[in-house]
Amino acid sequence: MEVRSDDVVRRGLLDRLPRPEDDERLLVISAPGGWGKTTLLRSWAGGVPAIRCCWSSLTPADNDPMRLIAGVLESSEALIPDVGRSLPGPGSSTPAAWVEEGLPVLLDAVQADGPAAIVLDDYHVIDNPESHRIVQAMIEQVGPRSLLVLSTRVDPPLRLARLRAARWVSELRSDDLGFTTDEADQLLRQAFSLDLSPQQVELLVESTEGWPAAISLAAQSLRTVDDRDEFLSRFVSSDRLIVDYLAEELLDTLPPDHRTFLHHTSVVDRFVVELAAALTDPASAGAIAEDLERRGLARRRHESGRIWYRYHDLLRDVLKHRLDADARRVGHRLAADWYLADHQPRPAIEQLIEAGDNGRAIALVAKHASDYTLRGRYATVARWIGALAETPEADAGMFLLAARATLYGGRVDQAKTWAGRADEHTDDQPTNRLMALATRVSLLHADGRIADAAAEADRVFELFDGRNGSFDGPPGDVAECLLVSAMALTLDGRTGPAEARLEQCIEVTSGATDRIPTIAARSLQGLLAFQRQDPATSRSLTDQAMRMAEEVGLPSTAIHMSLAHVGRLLTGDADQAGRAVEPLRTIGETIYSPYAVALFHLAEANHWIETGSIDDAERVIVAARDLIEEIEQPSPLIERYVDLIAGRLPSTAPTPDDRRPAGTAALTAREIQVLRAFSSNLTQREIGRELFLSFNTVKTYARSAYRKLGVSSRSEAVQVCRDAGLF
Repeated sequence: MEVRSDDVVRRGLLDRLPRPEDDERLLVISAPGGWGKTTLLRSWAGGVPAIRCCWSSLTPADNDPMRLIAGVLESSEALIPDVGRSLPGPGSSTPAAWVEEGLPVLLDAVQADGPAAIVLDDYHVIDNPESHRIVQAMIEQVGPRSLLVLSTRVDPPLRLARLRAARWVSELRSDDLGFTTDEADQLLRQAFSLDLSPQQVELLVESTEGWPAAISLAAQSLRTVDDRDEFLSRFVSSDRLIVDYLAEELLDTLPPDHRTFLHHTSVVDRFVVELAAALTDPASAGAIAEDLERRGLARRRHESGRIWYRYHDLLRDVLKHRLDADARRVGHRLAADWYLADHQPRPAIEQLIEAGDNGRAIALVAKHASDYTLRGRYATVARWIGALAETPEADAGMFLLAARATLYGGRVDQAKTWAGRADEHTDDQPTNRLMALATRVSLLHADGRIADAAAEADRVFELFDGRNGSFDGPPGDVAECLLVSAMALTLDGRTGPAEARLEQCIEVTSGATDRIPTIAARSLQGLLAFQRQDPATSRSLTDQAMRMAEEVGLPSTAIHMSLAHVGRLLTGDADQAGRAVEPLRTIGETIYSPYAVALFHLAEANHWIETGSIDDAERVIVAARDLIEEIEQPSPLIERYVDLIAGRLPSTAPTPDDRRPAGTAALTAREIQVLRAFSSNLTQREIGRELFLSFNTVKTYARSAYRKLGVSSRSEAVQVCRDAGLF
């Protein structure tokens, strides 16, 4: 399918194409059908100024070398009438002789009256080696004022290394030919009289990866549907036009073994040859994968020392649609087995879910969910469990893992829902009982009820001690239960018992692979040392935590890194502390604990005091105090940290406890900037976007400014500043 050349002006692409007078000698445009190759070339040839072209649209008959020669001669007549009279005719010579005697004369004649291009369109139909040799000779002999152009669905088997080295060849592929949103909008309006919203056009381009034929086919369907949003949200292989086009134009023209390979590898979103061999014929997997890439049906990418192949999403959807359900299930199971053998649990779990092998999927989730959660991949775990939640095999342990993942991702209400589902599946499995108690500790913690959370933590330790620390579950899960419970004791001011439980947490994971809870445990021990005014020990423990995090590859924005960042802000040098600010702010945007957010503010304030930014220090201390006042059950530990940090403010600075109006003179530059924005009609979220601040930070600046001005509303603050001539 080709769109009309006057429908879309692809100026960006046209500017990239060489002209015959440029240095390039060869232009290759290689992509599957429907990517607009011919349309683009016709637009290029007809540009301003127009390009002198000899255009040959090839057919399978051109596999006869003499027929190919005759076609090239015929196309050159458009530029050079009677050129054939000065050349040996294809019927009077062998292909080799014509290449030697006639080709140089033809090429000289073509460029005699100015730069010119020789276009061989649909070159993919050529499979005769002798015809390829003729074209190879044309490439080798083309002159500096000529350009040979090949448009093809398959990369041609030609020797181009020398031209590439000399930068005499330009190449475009499907990645280059995809429509932009502007081009798609232009096509929809001009060719189909469709007026879609920018969001709808963007969704269409995203789902088709810019494939012009798919966009055109979608446009035909969009003319007849009532709900365009609903159609675009499901526009995949189920669209009949797409299925028919891909079947007729791409799939049915392939050899049978290629079609079989495509269908059976469509169960995975990408593959290496070894995975393809597990799904299809091992003997031919590598050769077929390479040939599909040459044909433009597969794209390759080097990653981690391997070559990965993938199909266009729409092609893969159609392939899966054409594969019967039993074959899909078998393929998904085979893929899962390969991924497990390759030590890739995530795709293995997802393949088992696709196969409906729920028991194996749940067993793998139970084994790996904690590690993914603690590394900050909350959404992945939630997606797995969401897909398995309604299966008969779902159990309490799975729902408890879901509660932890969603809680650590900042979705407290969803975590409570999963915890409720776990209660409905109550069992006597000791690890599940321990996790259920620890989940209640965390949910009470999230609600600002730290005293109640600490009481529930005592039940966790009672169960742990009653079994002498012997549990069948993964050590990381048990250690995590001890960690969240020790945190509750710490925040409740029971630091002595908390210290002992943190050592138990570390002991549980000793020698195990899942050591991430130990990182947070060491960090928490460091904060307790800082509270005891022992900065050297605090720094040493924080350093230990940081080294362990580096060893296990823990992301800097994972929740279990938060206390290590706090330790850096409290005891690290200026460079270390500076690097901790941004990751801690990122964690603070979603962390479930209001106590943790207050602690983050205080640690950041310590950094600002160290660097002399007293206004910023005061601002975040005020934010911490505001948060503490809103918590139902205050934390003695956090209140002690407020005293420690606020006590470090210079005596000349206004203290956070001073609630008297300080006047406009006390406003910081940032507070004035926020108040100036308040004089507009923008919401606080919009102001945040304008000033590159988070919504919560805007609120914090506002509250601090209100106190200094002795006002209680936005309008009052703006009026006071106007009266003072600040804006």
